Amino acid sequence: MFHLFFMSIPAVVWAEGQVINIDSKYNTYYNPQSIYLPAGDYALEYIGPLQGGRHTARNAWRGIAIWCNQLELCELGWQVSVVIDGDSLNIPPKYSYKHWGAGEILMCRPDNFWAIKPSNFRHLAFASPEGALETMRNAQDAEGFCSLQLQRPGFIRLFDGDRNGSDNHGGVSVRIWTSLPRQDFLLDIVPGTHSNVIDASVAGILEVVIFGGDARDVSTIRPETLSLLPDASPLNVQPSPVCMQTTGNDDQYPDLACQFVRDPSEVGPGATGVYLRGLTTDGKMIQGRDVVTLRAASKQ
Repeated sequence: MFHLFFMSIPAVVWAEGQVINIDSKYNTYYNPQSIYLPAGDYALEYIGPLQGGRHTARNAWRGIAIWCNQLELCELGWQVSVVIDGDSLNIPPKYSYKHWGAGEILMCRPDNFWAIKPSNFRHLAFASPEGALETMRNAQDAEGFCSLQLQRPGFIRLFDGDRNGSDNHGGVSVRIWTSLPRQDFLLDIVPGTHSNVIDASVAGILEVVIFGGDARDVSTIRPETLSLLPDASPLNVQPSPVCMQTTGNDDQYPDLACQFVRDPSEVGPGATGVYLRGLTTDGKMIQGRDVVTLRAASKQ
């Protein structure tokens, strides 16, 4: 069960947040970014490149901005918003949003962000991505971050709310703040190769080896909580892989080999970062990173 509220985050209490990038073209309802979180309190901050995110804002109209007034509010233009749902989502009516595929979901926007919208504008949009992000971050500064309370552990899914993302541009980056401690792991995607090239347009298995070490015990990793979060690409990777202990290098420490299922997707923009997220049995958030290169499927 989720509850939504807005709050200020004391820096001395909260650990470094998890950055998630939602590409407005690819991360639709059918291809969300999924992250597993235990029960507890979380805060969601909209960020941009200056704060460690990849994106600035999204545009659902082929990058067009028209009919802008002196406040840079446009009938078509750039927006900052992300949609969140989960297996058990319960939110106050004022923050609920009826999505065509998911039913009731959470639309994370501060109240004072809506207050600047003139009554004759259907969309709260801006002439530039920078203007949209600045307005959202000013609203966050005044009202606090959009925050979630999870009463049960599980995946939350973050995605762009547009029904048809084919003509979308840009995306939205968020940071999920949590008090959980974090542990870094080394990993190798597509082990045994140096190029890490995969054919994104065909379904398949994406192999990942998580390396153990003196301070990295892979036996504590919970495979059912693992996600691979691509950095703004159409790489469709399902969470909760099948894992088994193995020896992936020459040291004496056991490693963990995991097989993630890939759905077929459009060809991506070349090299892209892929981030591992998950939990250990003792409640630590884990993370790792590698780079893959996406290409079209080979023609026979």
